[in-house]
Amino acid sequence: MAETASLDYSPSFGTFRALLRSAIATEKKDLLVSIIGGGLVGSLCACILGNQGIRVKVYEYRNECVRSAEIAEGRSMNLLLSERGLSALRLAGMEEKAIFDLTIPIKGRILHTKEGRKIPFLSDRKGRCVYSIMRKDLNEVIIAAAKENPNVDIFFNYKFINFDFKTNKFETKGPDGEIEDNSADLLIGCDGAYSAVRKQMLRTPRFNHSQSYFEHGYIELAIPPTSTGKVSG
Repeated sequence: MAETASLDYSPSFGTFRALLRSAIATEKKDLLVSIIGGGLVGSLCACILGNQGIRVKVYEYRNECVRSAEIAEGRSMNLLLSERGLSALRLAGMEEKAIFDLTIPIKGRILHTKEGRKIPFLSDRKGRCVYSIMRKDLNEVIIAAAKENPNVDIFFNYKFINFDFKTNKFETKGPDGEIEDNSADLLIGCDGAYSAVRKQMLRTPRFNHSQSYFEHGYIELAIPPTSTGKVSG
């Protein structure tokens, strides 16, 4: 979930949209955007803004090697890419082949009955489908694209500390433990469910906020195909 705040603070997201339109139309070369969090949302946002000629700095709390680790930290469900998600990746300049090589098409579902029968259901009569992809793999591709963008700088091992709406400045702690002062025309929080940016915004008077949770937990299972390529189970 992305939280958005402009340095000229407003409780609504209208300021973000207005600043972005103005930047793209006239002053995009002079606008500096800082993004807290280099996950899927943060890195994708950086690519899209960078492609518009906007200068972007991304501050990621984790180490750079997290995107190439065999097992990413934390629990995470696989992603399903629909046409809407693919459209966002195209907007960011992603090559579809590079994405599709990492996916598995989900052309239908199988209902397992108590009696042991398997009843297949096609996702779409016209052959359209969604695509399953590992979050880590997709994040790696997007971060690689962001690093190649000349308008985007990514800083790993940087922790967001606080943000002052009055002075247009925010603080980060670098990998050496030193506190650094930063400033930006627009700060975008893409630092996940336990967002430090959101916590900072909550300290602002008259800021409305609500949060809800799923009723159920989940567990992720990996069921590989058999040696002949058939679906096991």
